[in-house]
Amino acid sequence: HLAALLVRRRGFAPDDAALRERIWPRLEQMMQSLRQGSRHGVHCDRDGVLWCGEGEAARARAGLNALWHDALVNLAQIGKVVGRRENAAFYMAWACELQRRFSERFRDPHTGALYSALSPEGPVRGASPDQWLALSLPVTGYWLVDTADSQETELAEREEMGGRKSLLANALKTLNDRERHILIERRLKEEPTTLEDL
Repeated sequence: HLAALLVRRRGFAPDDAALRERIWPRLEQMMQSLRQGSRHGVHCDRDGVLWCGEGEAARARAGLNALWHDALVNLAQIGKVVGRRENAAFYMAWACELQRRFSERFRDPHTGALYSALSPEGPVRGASPDQWLALSLPVTGYWLVDTADSQETELAEREEMGGRKSLLANALKTLNDRERHILIERRLKEEPTTLEDL
């Protein structure tokens, strides 16, 4: 929450020595600690998702990861203000990757609902305050948008493929046997036959 408060605070500038010299290094140290792992099994997995707990009790909670994303975005904004553009770009890239992974891992593809948490055994279904917390953050609603092709798109693609197959079949009818055989062997196979073999 400190990062969010600093971002929203009016009147701080790049020459704010306290922000640049005292607060920024501590914020960055805290983020790196969480990234590398700290007490009680708090760590990030290879996708940047934040987990708490150890062994079978480990959980990656939806609400906590939504807050984690928010912290990464806020830290990127502070990094820009204090002139740490490379660090800011790193945190923003991490936030973008977390956003993508959140959508892939926390969204139930069958119901469209948000999982409460992830566990070593798989996703945890059910209602929890974590889901409400995650959904209350402005960016999370975007994460739940279904990115699969619509029925209209799938139908249009099937019709287009059917039309292409029909055109190909008609074109093949105009060729003699040898030409048809060469075209099929050279252009329509995944592993084309060489001309020498034909």
